[in-house]
Amino acid sequence: MSMNGRKFVQNFTYGLERDFVSPTGEPAAWAQGHPKRWGQERANIRLGGNASTPTLSPDDRLVAVGVDGEIRIFDVATQAPLEVLTDEERVEIVQFAPGVVDSRDGKHARYLLASQGGDNENPRVVLWELDEQGKLVATTEPRPSFEGELGSFSPDGKTMVFFSQNETTQEESREAATLPCVNLWNAETRSFRHHLLGHTDRIMWAAMSPDNRLVASAAWDGAARLWSGAFSSDQKFLAVSQGNPRTYIHVYDIATGQPVSRFDRLHMATRSLSWRLDGTMLACGADDGTLCIWDPYTGEEQMRCLMIVGRKLVFQIREGTVEVYDFESNLKQQFTRGVEDKIDRCPVSEMVCSGDSKFIVVPDMDGSLRIWDL
Repeated sequence: MSMNGRKFVQNFTYGLERDFVSPTGEPAAWAQGHPKRWGQERANIRLGGNASTPTLSPDDRLVAVGVDGEIRIFDVATQAPLEVLTDEERVEIVQFAPGVVDSRDGKHARYLLASQGGDNENPRVVLWELDEQGKLVATTEPRPSFEGELGSFSPDGKTMVFFSQNETTQEESREAATLPCVNLWNAETRSFRHHLLGHTDRIMWAAMSPDNRLVASAAWDGAARLWSGAFSSDQKFLAVSQGNPRTYIHVYDIATGQPVSRFDRLHMATRSLSWRLDGTMLACGADDGTLCIWDPYTGEEQMRCLMIVGRKLVFQIREGTVEVYDFESNLKQQFTRGVEDKIDRCPVSEMVCSGDSKFIVVPDMDGSLRIWDL
C-alpha cells in the first residue's frame, strides 16, 4: 500500500532512539503527571486558523500570534483577546522586542512588536507599538515598514535586524549594491544605524551580541554554507553551523577570530543552535531529527538525544511533540497529542518558551494555542 504524507502523519508513532540519562548513567524518570496529552494543558486558546510561531512579550504577560492576515494579541494569564492587528498579507513571523520600552510621552509603558508578511518574493517587515494593555498605540506618524525579511532584535530591544535584497545569487549574478544586505534599524530614533553589505548570497542568520556591540551574520556564500549561529552568554564565543560540503559546528573566539573546536558527528545540516546560560553546553538539532549536546570547547559529545532554558533542555519534533529534560533533577516531561487526536499534516510553526522557564506556548494543528506549565 502506498503511503502519502497524510497517511504517514496519521500512522506516525513517536519515540526517542536514546532516552535521557544523568552524567552517572542513571535513566531519567518521568516528572509527576507526565507524559501529558491534549486536554491536560493549563490553557487552550482557540484560533480557528493556521498559526505562525507565537511570540511572548518580554514580561511574559502577552502572547502574539499570526493567523492568516491578522496578528492576534492575548493575555497569557486569562487568555482574553486584547487586540487584532490587520496586515494586507498573510503574517509569517511575529516577534516582540526584548525589554519594556518607555513611551515618548512618558505616560505608559509599551511593547514593540515586529511582523513579517507578504510572500517569498516580496516579504515586508512592519513595526507595531502596543501599550501596557496590549492595545495598538495611536499615532499620527507612519508605521515603520520595510521591504525585507525579519531577522532579530538586539538584546536591549533598541535595534531591529532585518535582511533586504535577500534573493539567492546562485542563478544569476548581481551588482554589488544590489546584493543581500543586513540592516540595523534604531527603534528609538526611527533611523538606520547601518547597512551591512558584503555577503554575496542569501543571508540565513544574523544577530547582535549580548552587549549589543557586535553583529554576526551567516549566508550561503563562500566555500562552505553557514546555516545558523549563536553567541555564548558571555559574548566571548560564537557558534556557527556549516551545511555543505558536509556538516560541521564551529566555535570561534570572537576576540581573536581563532577556531576553538569543531563538532563533526552530524550527518545532515543543522539549523538550530542554543548555548546553556553558563556556557558549558551547546545543543544542536539536525534535519534528520538528531539532537546533540556537546562541550563547545573540546568538541566532545555529552548527550545525543532545542532550546536550553536555564537548567532545562526543551525541544520540539516535527510532528509537534515537545520534550523537556531537567539536567539537575534528571526528570523528563512530555507534551503531546493522544492516540485519538488525529492530525493530517505536521505543524509548520514552533513553540516558544517563557523567559522565566515556567511555561511554553505551543501552536497545534487542531487550531489551538496550548499553554503548558514546565
